[in-house]
Amino acid sequence: MTAEQNEKDIEDYFHQLFKFRTLPAHRVFAGDETGFNFGIDNNSRKNKVLCSIGAKRVRDMDDSYTAHLSLLHICNAAGDSLPPIIIHEGKLLDINMAEQVFDWNPDILFAPQENGYFIAEHFITVLRHLHKHIQPAPTESDPVLFIIDGCKAHLSIEALEFAESHNIHILCLPPHTSHILQVDDLSVFGPLKIAWRQACYNKKESRWRSTAEDAWDDIKKKDIIPLLHEAWDNSITFKN
Repeated sequence: MTAEQNEKDIEDYFHQLFKFRTLPAHRVFAGDETGFNFGIDNNSRKNKVLCSIGAKRVRDMDDSYTAHLSLLHICNAAGDSLPPIIIHEGKLLDINMAEQVFDWNPDILFAPQENGYFIAEHFITVLRHLHKHIQPAPTESDPVLFIIDGCKAHLSIEALEFAESHNIHILCLPPHTSHILQVDDLSVFGPLKIAWRQACYNKKESRWRSTAEDAWDDIKKKDIIPLLHEAWDNSITFKN
């Protein structure tokens, strides 16, 4: 895509957004997803640590449980966040993780997907989740705007019909512009990932100190949801 095309798409996006300028902040929602890779690769981003020259075993600060998990965050312009939607890697629901999620917040949606990513079939569930938590419910005279990227990959006839019948207007970010238009990336997911890495580090350091072994314990499957809960509470704030 050329710069001229990109600029035209962005101009058109704001033209569409301008039509909803009279909506109050609590009726304007944005949604975005982020992933958590628990292998030591961690999206090929390597942390740098200080160690003694010649050290043969350096404590690993990366995530360790090899799996993928996706989290969808929805918030409005007034600063209110909905309970997240979490997809974990697998064909069957992980009951132990599901119980941890329920203890965190029974309104969180938690489901399996073979590769741990959101797919088109999930979008109708996302819309239902959004509608469930909107108070008061949208009406024709008091609708809701839902801004999301990657819409063309997620939308279906069923989802569009649900949105239309429940007075939810969907506005897609233009292609190749989420890095400058997506509101969650820096202000929300940035602090979330920092809090997540810190929570993982603290857990591994705590285990290392308690066992007094010359090893840096891995993040285990049973740790994932409690650590994510901790990171969420420390980063998904009204201020952010």
